[in-house]
Amino acid sequence: MNVTVAGMTQIKSTLLILTSTLLMLVFAGIALTMIGPLVAGPTPVTRVSVPLHLPAPDELHDLLISEQFGELERQLVRIQARYEAGDVTEAHVAEAYSAFERADLTLEEPLQRWRATVPNSFAAYLASGLYQMKLAWITRGEAPGRTPNSQQLDRMRTLIDKAWPDLLEVTKRKPKSPPAWAALITGAMLKREPGSVEKIYSMARDEVPASSLVHRRYHDAQSPRWNGSPIAQFFLRIRLRLQHSDEPAFYWVHFYSDQQKVDAILRDEYTSEFRQFVDLVAWAVSAGDLVDWVYSFFPQEYPDIAALRTLDNIILYWDTAWARSRRGDLLHRLQRYEGVIAEYGRAVEVSPDSMEPRRKLARYLRRSQRFFDAHYHWKKIINRDPYDPALLVEYARFLQGMGQGELAGKHLKQALVFGGADDRVRHEVGVLYWTLGLYQDAVKELRKAVDLVPDKPRNWYFYAISLQRAQDCKAQEAFEKYVDMCDMLGVCIPDNMSVARNSIKIIKAGCD
Repeated sequence: MNVTVAGMTQIKSTLLILTSTLLMLVFAGIALTMIGPLVAGPTPVTRVSVPLHLPAPDELHDLLISEQFGELERQLVRIQARYEAGDVTEAHVAEAYSAFERADLTLEEPLQRWRATVPNSFAAYLASGLYQMKLAWITRGEAPGRTPNSQQLDRMRTLIDKAWPDLLEVTKRKPKSPPAWAALITGAMLKREPGSVEKIYSMARDEVPASSLVHRRYHDAQSPRWNGSPIAQFFLRIRLRLQHSDEPAFYWVHFYSDQQKVDAILRDEYTSEFRQFVDLVAWAVSAGDLVDWVYSFFPQEYPDIAALRTLDNIILYWDTAWARSRRGDLLHRLQRYEGVIAEYGRAVEVSPDSMEPRRKLARYLRRSQRFFDAHYHWKKIINRDPYDPALLVEYARFLQGMGQGELAGKHLKQALVFGGADDRVRHEVGVLYWTLGLYQDAVKELRKAVDLVPDKPRNWYFYAISLQRAQDCKAQEAFEKYVDMCDMLGVCIPDNMSVARNSIKIIKAGCD
């Protein structure tokens, strides 16, 4: 039998892939045998529930607003004492101080008067520091995938600098305060100061070595998003599993990888670990055409179904707002609509102060034509964080869709207090203005969006549209800028490109 050189090469490549695959599977089996006990899932722990008699965050918030500083101080000092005595967890402490982690300018003066009235209060400094850190986050923009512009970063750093001395003061007066250490790590992370992150983490471990909050915040600071290393994160999780294997506060360590997988599936960015391995081996031996052939021998599953099963397993141990919210997302993708509202509702019950699940619930209620119910949740969201730009922008869109353009405009102007350096907020304000027929005002706002982020084609497109509606011949130049950027980047919407090119011809004819 004659075998060509090409045929021999193909046979060798196939054998090399199969051999490499077998060896890697063997090595993987050995590795799992060695570290399996370290990465095993948590053991369910049954605890007897006892009344804690802790004040709700809204009660503490109302005490601050009404300037009942004596009672506020008594409640928070008592919670800290109970935490240090082991009667309540750090989660209870963090929940109490969430009363002050609000994007609400009405808190500013009462916080200052509280510190002045009770100058020896560690609680007043902690509340003030956490408040400023919240404002720093919303000024930066909390969405994980976005890059803030230089003005946003400058304003964020100013707010962190205001929070920093207050938080440091807490660590001197009350060193066993996990929220203070965690907030300091966040501040150093946001300012991209890895050396400070390491130093603060080391100091925090000396004072609160068993703090899940501190370890988790440090783990976040080590993520690739903040130029960290996923390998460093992995070994940190291994260490924490060894030290805190059955503690519910550390369940996030066990389920972190599963959470990442579910989020990647929802973003349509997930590739199974085995597929990644086959791709890697095939690339190493230059045999990419055999990848699908090798992969076809193994059972495959729809990613959404796999993610749903993963979430159900997590919920058995760790029934969180995150898991319920993502389960609602997956049910919607799988067109099991009857369960979506129930899951989002459960997420709100589990974490009523978390805005993300309530926001999703409001969105889906609106989509289901339940406008009254959606508005109920939107009002709760905005009442808690009345100056959060991202929330205000989405609420304004909701109001505009309900025909309440004037009220939408009021909330968008409020969004400019901390979102004035965010081109997306300027964009929304500008679009609302032209919807109301205020074209000159629209031009001013959309020009600000261009000035903030001139490298974003969308900003030029809507600025050009606003100029065109205002019958301003400068629209031609703006459309041409948009088309040039799109031709260079190749990322623009074809329909918008078509509108821009047609508009250039029309404007040129009219203005000449």
